[in-house]
Amino acid sequence: MRVRKIVILGLMAFSSAKLMAKSEYVAFLGDSITTGAVTHEALSFSKPKLWDIFRGRVSVEPDLSRYQGVVGDSLTSFGTPIRLGPTVSEFFGASSWVGLHLLNAWSRVYIDTEEYSWGYILARRFGYAPGQMLFAAQDGARVAAGIRQSQRVLKFTDGVLPEKIFLFYTGNDLCGPSMDYVTSAKDFASHLNDTIEFLIKRGRIVGDAGVDIYVVGYLGIVQLIQNTSVAEKLISAREKVMTCKELLQQSTSNEVSAKGKEYLAKNPDSSLFFTMFPNSPAPWCPTLFSKNLGATPDQPQRLANRIRSYREASKLIVTKMKANLIKAQNKQIRLHYLDAGRSLNFGGDDIAEDCFHLSLQGQAKVANALQKELAAIQND
Repeated sequence: MRVRKIVILGLMAFSSAKLMAKSEYVAFLGDSITTGAVTHEALSFSKPKLWDIFRGRVSVEPDLSRYQGVVGDSLTSFGTPIRLGPTVSEFFGASSWVGLHLLNAWSRVYIDTEEYSWGYILARRFGYAPGQMLFAAQDGARVAAGIRQSQRVLKFTDGVLPEKIFLFYTGNDLCGPSMDYVTSAKDFASHLNDTIEFLIKRGRIVGDAGVDIYVVGYLGIVQLIQNTSVAEKLISAREKVMTCKELLQQSTSNEVSAKGKEYLAKNPDSSLFFTMFPNSPAPWCPTLFSKNLGATPDQPQRLANRIRSYREASKLIVTKMKANLIKAQNKQIRLHYLDAGRSLNFGGDDIAEDCFHLSLQGQAKVANALQKELAAIQND
C-alpha cells in the first residue's frame, strides 16, 4: 500500500519550500495522463483484483527494473514526487472538503503511479530530484481546473513560480454523456488563457533564470477506438483474457462473472464495490467509447475535429501571449507550445490494461517525443 505518498505530502508542505530555493521546481498541471493513472500493470478491469489492491493485498508500487527496461534510464532508485492537494478555494463546505480529500488520497495510493508518468520520466532526465517535482494534476480534470491547480502550486511555493511549468489537458474535455457536454474550442481556449494569465499575474519570479511555461498539445485519443492494434490488445479483465474491443462491449452491463461471484461469496465486504464499479471504461467517456451507447456514426470524426480545434486554439493563445510579453519587455517568462503529440501513434503496447489510459510504454513514448521537441527549442 502506497501510504508513503500521503505522509510525504504533509512533510514536504512544511519543510521543502523552506529548505530549497523555491524556483527550482518543475510543476505539472493536467489530468490522469499526467498523474500516471492506471499506468501500473497490476490495475485492470477485474473487480476481485481491484478489491485486493484496495485492501492492500496486491502491491501497486513502481517496479524499478520494469522502469529501466521500458524507459531505458539507469535509475538506481525512484524517490517520491510531491503531490499537491486541493486548496481552501476548492471547497464548498465540510462535505466537499472530506470528499475531495478522500478522492485525492484514494487516487494517489491506489490508482496513480507518478513514477511511471511522462512528467516524472522527463524531469529525471532534466536532472530534477523527485522532491523538486510538483504534481498539481488530478484524475478526471478538465482544462477548466487550470486555475485551481495553479493555486495548488503557488500555495506550496509561497507564490513563487517554478522554473518550468507544464500544462497538459488531453482527454476529459472530450468526455461526456453526449457531444453537448464536450468542451467547446472557445471554452477550452478561454480556460487555458485564464490559467496562463493567472500564473503570470499571480506568480513571483526568484532569480535571473526566469520561467518557462509549456503548453502541451492535445493527443490524438480518438485512435483508441480506431487503431486495430489497440482494439485487439489482449488484457486481463472480468477474470479472464479478452481484447480491448471485447471489454468495451461490456459497457451496458454490470453483470458479475462466475469467478467474481465466487470471490464475492468469500469476501462479502466487497459487495458495494462490485455493485458500483462498471464492467468497462465505456461509461467514463461515452462520447468516445460510443458503440453501445447510442452515439451518431459521425461522432469519432467530430471528436477528431474538436481535438484539432483545441490544438489550434492552444497554439494561437501561446503566440498571442508571447507577443504581449515581448511588447511589455517581459523577458523573464517564456511561453512555448509543444506539438509533439500531434504525430504520436499509439499501439496496443502503449495502452494500459483498462484500454483507456497509457501504459508505461505509452508514457515513455510521450516523454521521448517531448524531450526531442524541447531539445530543438533549446538549440534555437
